[in-house]
Amino acid sequence: MSGADTFASLAGKVVLAAGVGPGLGYEIVEGLTRQGAHVVFGARTKDNLDTLGARVRAEGGSCAWLPTDITDERQVAELVDVARREFGGLDGVVNTARGRTPPAPVESGDVDDWRRSLEVNLIGPLLVCRAAAGSLRERGGGAIVMVNSMIVRKPLPGYSAYASAKAALLTATQVLAAELGPDRIRVNSVLPGYMDGPSLEEFFRSVARGTGGTADEARAGATGRTVLGVLPTVRDCARAVLFLLSDASSAMTGQTVDVNAGEVFA
Repeated sequence: MSGADTFASLAGKVVLAAGVGPGLGYEIVEGLTRQGAHVVFGARTKDNLDTLGARVRAEGGSCAWLPTDITDERQVAELVDVARREFGGLDGVVNTARGRTPPAPVESGDVDDWRRSLEVNLIGPLLVCRAAAGSLRERGGGAIVMVNSMIVRKPLPGYSAYASAKAALLTATQVLAAELGPDRIRVNSVLPGYMDGPSLEEFFRSVARGTGGTADEARAGATGRTVLGVLPTVRDCARAVLFLLSDASSAMTGQTVDVNAGEVFA
């Protein structure tokens, strides 16, 4: 990683990454291990975990992983136990899960979709934090980072379930910061906007199919809504997470870092 990505204080620290997947989750895990951190990560899809673990170890990184449904309290506890067994405890936690349900208006949306969104985007991360808090406390403190979404700043029609769950997570993050602060455990959020990459390309193609335009036109429209005239990359967002996990942010808690190239201002 370039000098701009260097957070020396992460070397030797043990970080749990929950709900990781291709894209930002992978980038966070790989960024941490390149900084010398030991990373324990979990998500539901075993094949994705195996792929990431092999990639990290091929680069000389230190990691362990376990298939984990973060909405299952027992499985979450097992993931935290892996960190204890393999690396002696925890210094940091990052919740990266993003559970989107099919978009639908409030009047016609499926109530079960609302419940699923809350389970993945709110209750799951809180279960992870609850399971990990004791281990962080034993090490004299640490850092928790919640990966949230720009949708809490810029709600979109049809996304009431996702936006509401993420907004609740934002408030819960501040509550946790107040509760865990006396134990020197910091709790902060990162709110990514659009993240340039393969997933975003597919999104632009889907927009184009709905509007009758082109994917390039959809991209240009999104880029034009940022004041910097660029779309953030997955790495841009991962850097913000690494910063909040590192000692460089040691005086920050209950805060939110928006990474959207100025598309919205909090």
